[in-house]
This record gives sequence, structure tokens and C-alpha cells, in this order.
Amino acid sequence: MINDFHFSHEFLGCDSLKVSVVNDAILDAWLNYGCLIAPKSKLADYREWLGLQDAKNRKKWSNALAHYLMTDMTGDYKSVSEFTQLNECFDYIDTHCVPTLLINQDEMAHLNLPNGRHVRNTVEIVNVNNFSDSHCFQKSKNLENHSILAGENINDVWKKRFASIASKTKTITIIDRYFSKNFEEDMNARVTSIERFIDFLSQTGRKYSVTIFSDGDEKHSDRHNAIANYVDRTLSNKPNFRAAISYFEVSSCDDSLFQKEAHDRFIQFDSFTVLLGTGTAIFRSFPLNACKFSFYRSAKDPMFSVALSTMGKRRKWKHTVCSQIR
Repeated sequence: MINDFHFSHEFLGCDSLKVSVVNDAILDAWLNYGCLIAPKSKLADYREWLGLQDAKNRKKWSNALAHYLMTDMTGDYKSVSEFTQLNECFDYIDTHCVPTLLINQDEMAHLNLPNGRHVRNTVEIVNVNNFSDSHCFQKSKNLENHSILAGENINDVWKKRFASIASKTKTITIIDRYFSKNFEEDMNARVTSIERFIDFLSQTGRKYSVTIFSDGDEKHSDRHNAIANYVDRTLSNKPNFRAAISYFEVSSCDDSLFQKEAHDRFIQFDSFTVLLGTGTAIFRSFPLNACKFSFYRSAKDPMFSVALSTMGKRRKWKHTVCSQIR
């Protein structure tokens, strides 16, 4: 869902970015389904080259560098101008595990390349003026609203749709009306959806705060007690829970709230929202059924944030675990 990409600091000085259709296409793709891989130690150089753009563009790119998804590039950083051959560029971004390198017209001329997209195995180098030719960005865009089909393998679904965004975020909020019901059904019969979800999260090597809102019945109800006991005695003692979870919370809200505010089910990763027709049930120990899937920046649709605000104020009960102090 998220495509990692890179460009040198000198890329930001190109004239092509002064063409709004070119400039906005790149920024929109970065905002919605891209992650810039760049050395944070060199961000001053990136901002310096922005000085060659007009005030409007400088503001847009400065905002992107400050707020869009970005991961620090580890290891040696080199600008495209330091390479003399195309294969050197491919080797460089291959080493950094980046599938897309964007280059400007001057960099194309420096490498004596024609316009367009250049490919080696799974890595692409794309000219700024041919950004729409990027297969990697197009693949991410195509998954924005692409349903999960019946019979798909959950491991493949995770790899294609969740792994990239999970590896770059740390706060996860789930709104799923039926999570608690399914959790109670599964906890003594099979691997639960939340266990499998946490198993996937543990593959990233990161720590997560996970908050869940569901219909968990009344405080001190059988369902509340069953969930609290299982979380405390079993789930929180699982190795992958200890490895991946810094904070875990399950809250119960009245079923009527879900009918009015959150009929759909959501998993939010920081500011990215995944709308799932069957919610966390895709992680249950059953074959996958067909499921609606949408992925978008939360700012595009207020439904999740409105539901979250309402539910946060109207909890029936809340149960938490902070693994850092256990």
C-alpha cells in the first residue's frame, strides 16, 4: 500500500516542479501512498535546494518534508550527480531497498538517459516528467479501493496491504463493532484475531500502542470479565505481545453508537485509515471471505475521527495493559 521512494536533494531544484500538474502529482502520491526514504542528516540540503523554487512551491515541499511519511536513510548517502552510470544508481537504491528513484532532467542528462522509466528487476528509475509511468506508485494506488477476495491467503493480504504501513507507524486504533464478540468466541477455541494481528506486527521489530473500541457489553458483564482475564493472563504473556506492544487497550461502547457512528469497521495506523468490511475478522482462524477494503489519509474522510471522538467520551469500560511496566 505504501511505496518507498527516494530522490536526491538536487532533485528539488528542477524546473519541471514549476509545472503544477507535475509538482502536484508527485506531492499527492507521496501524501496518499508514498514514503520518502531520505537521510534526515541531509534535510538542510534538501531545503536549501528548495530555494530555487517559487514561494508557493517552497511552502508545499517544506510542508511535505515536515509532515508527510518519511523514513531515515541509513548508510551512505549519494546524490545522483555522483554516479556516472545507470547501473550505479540501480545498485545504490537496491542496497537501500528502495523500489523507486525519481530523477530530474539534469540528472537524466548527466546519466545520458532518454526520458521515461528505466527498470532493473523490481527497481525503477523514473523521470520527473514521466511520473505517471511509475509502476510501483500505480500499484499502490490500485490497492486504495481494491476488495479482498474470498479465499485469499491472509499472509499475502498482510504482505501486500498492511506490512508497509505497519512498518512505518506506531499508533494503531481499531473500531470494530464485533471484535469483542468474536474475541470471546475464539479465545478458548482457536488463535484469536488480535493474536494473529500482533504476530504480524511483531515481524516489523517495532513497538506499538494498540487501542480497540468494540461492543463489549456492560462493565463487569461476562464478556467484560472474559476479555479482561484473557488479556491479563494469556494474551499479554505471549512472546510476540511482549515484543511488539507497548500499550494495549480494549474499550466497550454501546451497540447503538456503532449503528450511528461507525457502522463500517476501521484500523487506523497513525494518520492512515483502513476501512474493512469485515473488520478484524480477516485475522480470525477461518478462510477469508470477500471483504471491502479502502485505504486513505484520515483527513480525506472525517467518519473515523468523528466516531473515535464520540466513543472516547462514551466508554462503558476500559481495560489496559502497559507492557513497559509489566
